[in-house]
Amino acid sequence: MSLTTVDQFGADMGRASAKLLLERIAGRQDAVHHQVDPVLRVRSSTWAVPAGAQAPPGQGTVTL
Repeated sequence: MSLTTVDQFGADMGRASAKLLLERIAGRQDAVHHQVDPVLRVRSSTWAVPAGAQAPPGQGTVTL
């Protein structure tokens, strides 16, 4: 069974962090903001929510 996961692009974040660290060591003073958007990888562990089912307010679970 394949599990649904969230891809957070760890390798990309690591490369960006190393580059920023080297720039900081070289004297860069200004702050830098990078945004890496996660991606939901839907696989066979995910099932469809039945029509009409609603999650309770403030919760991500579904009441059937």
